[in-house]
Amino acid sequence: MLNSLSLNILISAYACKPKMGSEPGVGWNIVYELAKYHRVWVLTRSDNRPAIEQEMVYSSNSNLQFVYCDPPSLTATLEPAQLPHYYFWQIGAYFIARKLIKEIGIDLIHHVTYVRYSTPSFLSLLPVPFVWEPVGGSEMAPKAFWKAFSRRGKTYEFLRSLVHRLGELDPEKSPGQCTGRWKRRQNRVMTTVLRLFHDTFPKDRVYFKSA
Repeated sequence: MLNSLSLNILISAYACKPKMGSEPGVGWNIVYELAKYHRVWVLTRSDNRPAIEQEMVYSSNSNLQFVYCDPPSLTATLEPAQLPHYYFWQIGAYFIARKLIKEIGIDLIHHVTYVRYSTPSFLSLLPVPFVWEPVGGSEMAPKAFWKAFSRRGKTYEFLRSLVHRLGELDPEKSPGQCTGRWKRRQNRVMTTVLRLFHDTFPKDRVYFKSA
């Protein structure tokens, strides 16, 4: 139900599908619940559209609008839901978001998915208050456990760690350089990681809050 405190919220939800678990379920459930109290525009992938439109036939909400976008055409052959596709999708989402801010008057941007801390959103670069939540993905298998892993398991864990480390070093997207104003943690491990980065945040534009 809308009231005088209701906001125009733009959500970045790369993964967003009804009746799903993991990241797609996180995306769908957050945007659907927020739309009960605010006017919500959701940026998401075009291949999520069939499932979303089918669900909206039975769960329509006039406060909830979906804006479908894809990476630039030169990268159209990239596999959806994979990291390269996600990065290029963020470029397209940024320019659409910039246009929506001018046309609609967005009060708040909320990055929902992916929740992984090493791959935040380009939308944090826009001149609008930015919420990055939920945040997770910092947990790693202790090195002592690796000896029990198969070769495939060791390779997976190594690549996962490498992706996180590269994400932390990326000046455009790392938590230490993100211009978002609120960041919250998923668990104790995530809190520690965010606090380590907190000292590098631009103090005039960032507010750190732990749950």
